[in-house]
Amino acid sequence: MKILLIVAILTSMAFSKVEVAVSYKYIEDITKNIAGDLVEIETLAKPKEDPHFVMARPSLISKLRNVDLLILNGGQLEIGWLPPLIKRANNAKIFDGAGGFLDLSQHINMLDVHSSVSRADGDVHPDGNPHFILDPYNVPIIAKAIADKLSKIDSSNKETYQKNYEAFTAKWDKNLIAWGEKMKPFKGKKVIQYHKSFDYFLKRYKMELLDTIEPLPGISPTSKHIMELISKIKEEKAALLIMHDVYHNRKAAKLISAKTELKIIDVPHDVDALQGADSIENFYNSIINGLTK
Repeated sequence: MKILLIVAILTSMAFSKVEVAVSYKYIEDITKNIAGDLVEIETLAKPKEDPHFVMARPSLISKLRNVDLLILNGGQLEIGWLPPLIKRANNAKIFDGAGGFLDLSQHINMLDVHSSVSRADGDVHPDGNPHFILDPYNVPIIAKAIADKLSKIDSSNKETYQKNYEAFTAKWDKNLIAWGEKMKPFKGKKVIQYHKSFDYFLKRYKMELLDTIEPLPGISPTSKHIMELISKIKEEKAALLIMHDVYHNRKAAKLISAKTELKIIDVPHDVDALQGADSIENFYNSIINGLTK
């Protein structure tokens, strides 16, 4: 009986899955590509929510209470909602600095890092612009960080995680080439965006940001700013389109579009934020196809 019990316990341990919580859907999809059915994943934010202001629902506390690993975007994108949930979940495995805590921003060369910030500058992230997932070249970096972390937590499956990472990045490299070809005609094109959500995408494909509909990050547009922006667009005669996220009000963008004839392109900020953006690959397909159609 003792032998059978030991065998049962060892078998259970061998086939137990790593419990993972992630802050956003894109992290879930990349993690699934690396881990397959070796993990169980709980995603905290809903894809259409403003990633800065996710509702800290009590159900999210229970999702964090027993997980082995927490993977977050970082760069203070979750600063307004995730830390209180971690505290209330009281799971020492996922405290900042613990073995089950992975901040993806620590592996990224961030844009717009500030040595000091002031409220006069709006809602600025001192660690840099946290919307780095908009650069598809950052995906292999993120995948590597996830594969390495899972390999440490679940060393018995390290070989599987690393093989999956290699297969994923080999396919991803082909996507990068195809997307680069499609985006070549957009080099030097100027765009308007509501929030500084797409700066990494614009930099990657050498597009230029003419201005944002927000006068400052996190500050709603005033009538004065909108009229100044309309005049600026007409003077420039160079803005190509308005790239708009799904969670900010479109009223100002519609007014600008009506006055300047600029087309509004809906751009997802996360996997599943728009119909068709149902995987990390289709996330970029939907952005690039929206621009090029």
